Parts: sequence; structure tokens; C-alpha cells
Amino acid sequence: MRNEKLFIGLFIFLLLLIQVSLRGILSFFHFEIFIIFVVILSFRTSYYESLSWSFYAGLLQDLFSAGPALGVYTFTAVIISFTINIFKDILMLKTLSNLVFFVFIASIIELSITRLLYSIIFNVKPPVLGSTLIQFILPSILNTLIAIPVFMLIKRIQTHTQRKIWSKI
Repeated sequence: MRNEKLFIGLFIFLLLLIQVSLRGILSFFHFEIFIIFVVILSFRTSYYESLSWSFYAGLLQDLFSAGPALGVYTFTAVIISFTINIFKDILMLKTLSNLVFFVFIASIIELSITRLLYSIIFNVKPPVLGSTLIQFILPSILNTLIAIPVFMLIKRIQTHTQRKIWSKI
């Protein structure tokens, strides 16, 4: 159990480093790996554990993004995790199609909240309707494509850990 948490924490850290380094090279692709972890771990862990993972992932995203407002990603990650945890019993993440749907919706919500907060804090005008496809839909599709292998890896880690626990009993 402890090794699983350590591995997931390091995995989030490494993927966020990859995201930050690729964002400079591929500036036309905007993707948020932390939101994938927020969605997956909100469904796969307990309430308090998912909120703490969301806080950790959002804080790392804030620290590595070099954005002008520290805490925006942390706030959105915790809000999305809290919302998923409220409706966790109703929604249930059992199939890959559910994951794709939830990551897509969570990505749009995360992008909307961060754009709104940046427009309020820094008086930046929100994007016009024509750029909505580029700024909201395409990054959400890219997040869902990245979420599929990440979900499979986290699911495999958790089943491997559960097998180890049951083999010791």
C-alpha cells in the first residue's frame, strides 16, 4: 500500500515534468496531465485521499507552470475532486468510455475555471467564440487520449498491489 502511494506520487511528479518540458516545445498543444490524475484518483481512492492527491497534483502544476497566480490549478483540482466525490456513488468509473467522458468534461470545466479566474484576477478578456474550439475542445480531446494509458497503468498498479496483499495473508 505504501509503495503504491509512493509510486503514484512519483508518477504524477514525472508526468508533470514531462508536461512542462513538452509545453515549451509543443506550444500549440495544451494538455493538463494533472486533471487526468484528479479524475482517476477521485474514483479509485477514498474521499480524503483523493482530495489530498488532487491538492498535491494541483500544487505541482502551479509550481511548474510558472503562472502568475499561484493556487489556481490547486483550487480547480480540489473543486473537481470534491465534485466527483460527491457524486462518486452515482457516476461510477467502471468502463473506459466513462473515463473518456469524465476526463473530457473535467478538462472543459478546469479550463473554464482557470480562464475565468485569470480573467478576474488579471483583467484578461475571455476568448471569443471562434477560438473556443482551439482553447477548450481540442485540449480536452488530447487529455482524454492521454488518460487511457494512464488509467490502464494505475489500474494495473492497484491490482498488482492487491495481489501482493492477498498473497501475504
